Amino acid sequence: MKRQLTFDTETTGLNPDDGHRVVELAAVELIDGVKTGKNFYALINPERSIPEEVVRIHHIDDEKVKDSPKFREIADKFLEFITGAELLIHNADFDIKMINNELDIINKGKIWDYVTNSICTMKMSRRLYKSEKKHSLDALAIRFNISLDERAAKGHGALLDCELLADAYIAMIKEHPISDIEAEIALTNWVRPTIKRYEGLILPEAVANEREEKLNGLYLNKLEEATKVVPIFNKVFNSSKLSM
Repeated sequence: MKRQLTFDTETTGLNPDDGHRVVELAAVELIDGVKTGKNFYALINPERSIPEEVVRIHHIDDEKVKDSPKFREIADKFLEFITGAELLIHNADFDIKMINNELDIINKGKIWDYVTNSICTMKMSRRLYKSEKKHSLDALAIRFNISLDERAAKGHGALLDCELLADAYIAMIKEHPISDIEAEIALTNWVRPTIKRYEGLILPEAVANEREEKLNGLYLNKLEEATKVVPIFNKVFNSSKLSM
């Protein structure tokens, strides 16, 4: 049994380094490529104001979230729901960056501490449908004849977008053998860092002892002698070539 979750966030902006936060998140469950009807949804108080230009995109304003729980208050239930699953995310780099920031704020590690993998469905679409020019979620819905009427009426929404992505992913795996999809994932779709980065480490200063300093001095002397020999060798070698 393979458990996958389509996952999406709505936020106050694009960059957590500028103080932007998650205001809505959702996940829709698939088992072996079939929607189960189980999902996770939360509207979140981001503990900051939501810019007007962003409100026009997802229709979530300060008034709508003022009585909503903070991320720390729903984090445990959210992490329980996603633990052990594989995430399907459209433009995964962005959503993972935002959710990792939320987890970092409350000292809950990173998303990789809970899920098995993350697949960027945008990258998958670009690989499997190379002749197509557009790979947005809207483009996928149009490609697979999935209705966008609700999205047109309500705007972006985390749960709605998860449902649309789930339908699009199911359509993709119907058109392409799962072995081909998994091969593409192995090549291009990992968004997990290949190197685990450690922050805040204080490493001890490396200081050579007396024996190490002596050995280092001997090595440098040998290196200096070697550099003197090479020019002499080249001069003798070149002179012998001229006399031949």
